[in-house]
Amino acid sequence: MAKTAAIYARVSKDEQVEDTYGLPEQLAVCYAYAKQQGYALVGDAWADMSSGLEIVSDDDGQTWRFVDPIKAQKARAQVEEICPIRAYVDDFTGKRAGRPAMDALREYVERAGLGAIIPRDTQRLARKRAVATYLKDWFRRYGVAIDYATQDFADDAAGNAQEAMHEVFDEWQAEEIREKSIRGRRRKAMSGEVVLSINPPYGYRLVNEKKAARLEIDEGARRAS
Repeated sequence: MAKTAAIYARVSKDEQVEDTYGLPEQLAVCYAYAKQQGYALVGDAWADMSSGLEIVSDDDGQTWRFVDPIKAQKARAQVEEICPIRAYVDDFTGKRAGRPAMDALREYVERAGLGAIIPRDTQRLARKRAVATYLKDWFRRYGVAIDYATQDFADDAAGNAQEAMHEVFDEWQAEEIREKSIRGRRRKAMSGEVVLSINPPYGYRLVNEKKAARLEIDEGARRAS
């Protein structure tokens, strides 16, 4: 009987400031590794290999649709091109243990058991060492191994130390990215550009012209109100 495993992939908006590995690349690498290692992929979550977006089927895999159509539209993902794969995908910070897909994966482990989870690397599992330690301890209590697709740590003192060094670097790098993002927003604000971390206020729309953003009154919203 094949060993069971679940793929876990993650990105977050703060990390997208840098050239990080996107969800499609993570899914491709983890899927290839799972097949190479003889894992049987299980779980009750699905993703589209080409876009990395979460998908769902209402008729046992005959047809598929995107869970978030707005994300699919922004990614220009097409329903006709969906390539389904069993995987848990998060668009969430790695500095917290509680994330939608991670929570769903842990619920699956509690309900059905699992042999291993396959993240691409330590960064995809967590961006804080304390969070990584907590998650690893939690999964190990249920007999679940953490099998990174691109990293191999020996199960001994030297391997544990090497893994810990990666986790420390991951946390440091995450702080560097956060600080760089803050500096960039501050520079834009000081130069008069609009800096928004959420959607524009009601009644306004965001206009981008040659990377310079500004707010304009949304006449359609005013008429609707």
